[in-house]
Formats: sequence, C-alpha cells, structure tokens
Amino acid sequence: MLDTSRNYYQVEDLLRTIETMSANKLNVFHWHITDSHSFPLLVPSEPELASKGSYGSNMQYSPADVTKIVEFGLEHGVRVLPEIDSPGHTGSWAAAYPDIVSCANMFWWPAGADWGDRLASEPGTGHLNPLNPKTYQVLKNVIHDVATLFPEPFYHAGADEIVPDFYYLDCGHGDFLGNDSIYDQQTPSDTKNGGSWCGPFKTWQTIYNYDITYGLTEDEAKLVLGGEVALWSEQADPTVLDARIWPRTSAMAESLWSGNRDDKGMKRFGEATDRFNEWRSRIVARGIRAEPIQPLWCIRNPGMCNTVNAFA
Repeated sequence: MLDTSRNYYQVEDLLRTIETMSANKLNVFHWHITDSHSFPLLVPSEPELASKGSYGSNMQYSPADVTKIVEFGLEHGVRVLPEIDSPGHTGSWAAAYPDIVSCANMFWWPAGADWGDRLASEPGTGHLNPLNPKTYQVLKNVIHDVATLFPEPFYHAGADEIVPDFYYLDCGHGDFLGNDSIYDQQTPSDTKNGGSWCGPFKTWQTIYNYDITYGLTEDEAKLVLGGEVALWSEQADPTVLDARIWPRTSAMAESLWSGNRDDKGMKRFGEATDRFNEWRSRIVARGIRAEPIQPLWCIRNPGMCNTVNAFA
C-alpha cells in the first residue's frame, strides 16, 4: 500500500513501484489515494475536490494517468486497488465542500485536552458530516467515478480509526511533530521509540519472520488470502520511496509465497540474508534505489557477519 495524499508521487514513481512489485511476485497495488492532507485524484463529476484539495495543479492524477497506471499494472500482473479514505480523513474535501466536512482545519489535539478528546490521531482533521444530505451526493459521485476509472472489482473505502465521535487515520515512518519533547533524551529509552510515530522500525528480518497466521486456528488460517505492507507518507516522498520499500517488501514476498521455515520447521532468515543481498543487487542494477541490508564487506565475506551465539 502506498499513501499518495500526505506527499505526492509522480506517475513514474508509481509505475516503477508496480514494475518492481511484479518482479517480486506481488500482485495487488493498494493505492491509498486520498486523505485529510490532500485530494490528488481528479474525479470527473467532482473536479473541485482535486482543484482545491490537492497540493497544486501539478500534483494531481488525471483520468488518463489512472488509465496508464492501471494498464501498466495489468501488463505486469498487478491489480490496482483504489482507496478513497472516508468518512474520516477527509479534511482535504473541505476546500471544495466546507459544508460537508466537520472539524476541518482545526488543531488536532487542543491544548489542555486529554488524548481521548483529541480531534484526530495526528495533524490533519476532518470527517464527513453524516447530517448533511449533500454529503451523500458528493460521496456517491466520487464512488461512481472511481469505480468507473478502475476496473478492479473491489473499492476500498478506508473507514478506519474512530476517535471518540470523530474518525481519522494512521501513522507513518516516524514522528513528524515539530515540537515533540520526547526527543530530549540523554539516556537510552524505549519510550515511544524515541519519538517514532509508528515505531519500532520494521527491519526486513522482522517482516520475514512474521507468521501471518499467528494466533489463528487451522480453519481460520485457511481463510487468509494474502498480506500487504503499507508505506504511509508522513516522512516519505519520491526521494526515499525505493529505499523505504525495498528490499523489506521482498522479504514479505518470499515469506508469503515460500514460507519462512526450512524443511525442519526452523526459521530460515539466516540463509535468506545472502539471497536478499543478491536480490537487492539485482534490483539496484534495474534502477531501483533499494537500501542495503549489510556492508559490502559482509557480502564479500559470506558468513562472517553472522553470529553463532545467542544474545542475552
């Protein structure tokens, strides 16, 4: 999943991501298009949502852009599933329709208020007003146009994270508050992971070792169709896109397709390290700026960066 509301990504960035997904045998691009921060999709029947709610005329996705992205995905075996987040996360709708959005453009956590009385779970407030009949007409138009633009049979409506009497969304790569005193630490602390909004950072090993059916019964596990990783964009944009996604997402792909255990039922992340070093080198050669998982010295000296002892 990629969030293109908090920060905008060019069409080329999305195509590059889809192409690399295909190379990793990932087959659904969950596109979190809109949120409280911006509305970058040009909806034909409601064009003012983008013209007033996007970051600018050069930061919008036209119907032609959507067609290009969808067709490119189909050519590479990747479905494009659109998400128009609502009824929460709709502050960006207020620029065009202030009368259908409640609590838009308000400070997210008023001074002196308890956390339970916040207006949103992070900066950027606003949710659709269910008492205004016009809300339903605008939403109907949006859903109709998005369902028409995307051949995907599923429509993702968001609808997550209810704050008491309000709706709102998630987190990101780290804390983006400008004056968070939690960073004033002189000794190591696990408190909120040093200010990370979504901490701790998920390493490729953490992702690889995660069992998606953990805690499920055998019958429940059979109902699991797949999994996804999500890149929220509070602290991500095109300059860091590739490194944020790859090769950590490659770890999920192998774990879900081939399992993360060997023939004896043991986790095999140790032997996977060399494979991911090799795979990371291959996608870098294809122009993907994937982050390294080890120093080059480790790659040239196989096994020397492992441990044969357990950490206390």
